[in-house]
Amino acid sequence: MVMMQAQELGLVLIVDKSPIARKHIEEAFGDNWRIETAENGAAALDKFAKLRPSVVTLAVKMPIMDGYETLRRILKIDSGARVVMISSVEDEEVLRKCFESGAMAYIVKPFTPEELNDTITIAKKTDVEHRKVVFIFSRMLRKIKLIFENVGYIHVITSLKDIQVRHPDLPANINRSEIHMIKS
Repeated sequence: MVMMQAQELGLVLIVDKSPIARKHIEEAFGDNWRIETAENGAAALDKFAKLRPSVVTLAVKMPIMDGYETLRRILKIDSGARVVMISSVEDEEVLRKCFESGAMAYIVKPFTPEELNDTITIAKKTDVEHRKVVFIFSRMLRKIKLIFENVGYIHVITSLKDIQVRHPDLPANINRSEIHMIKS
């Protein structure tokens, strides 16, 4: 029997001032991505120009050059670049600035590996003209997760493909009528 290796999804450039944050993001990607890292915006621009990664994850707050300016400069190099902003701040002004600067999506720390991978995968596949859909949907996933967690569900995984909800006192499956009730 011949074992097939998983198909590589592409190169990701992870940009964050914190070595711990870079390592956490790198671990969330798993083995199907090639990873490069940079500790600030200036280093990110240099690596982006040389490597042309499929996707960039970019911290908002960094020394030397913040994430907004780095994002604008990346888009000057390649207007079709797919950049996902990652921050521990969940603020409407920050979200607005990220979107207006050209980000494909915005992920708030802490995040799950599924949330990151699904967002990156859809960002990689989506053309720049449709980035607003990805940006809004990445925000809605987090809100859905918080809604379920606030009412006592202890294990919630939201992704661009599926929503899984686990509660210690309820069965794992949700039927169509319950889904309709939740939507209402």
